[in-house]
Amino acid sequence: MVIKESQTIGLNARKAMTLNQEELTRTSLTEVLEGLGVEKPVRNCAAGRNACIRKAVAPNDQLGVATRKHLVGVVDYGMAWILKCHQNIAQWEEAS
Repeated sequence: MVIKESQTIGLNARKAMTLNQEELTRTSLTEVLEGLGVEKPVRNCAAGRNACIRKAVAPNDQLGVATRKHLVGVVDYGMAWILKCHQNIAQWEEAS
């Protein structure tokens, strides 16, 4: 159900296939601009992403490998989108 609902709003694991997970982690930890662009929610999302990834890589009898990979892809794509929005908002705030 989560996968189907996420696809209806545009979050798809296929879009995350081109993302570099290590770079995404580095960016979410070090390149969030302090005091600009709704920093706190972005940092909360980064922490949530890290927790989801940690849980997803652990073997689980309830979820198959394909489902876990799909969920990781959805979370990664969402985090990349949030970081992109954060950077745009920060640029707008600096310009005004």
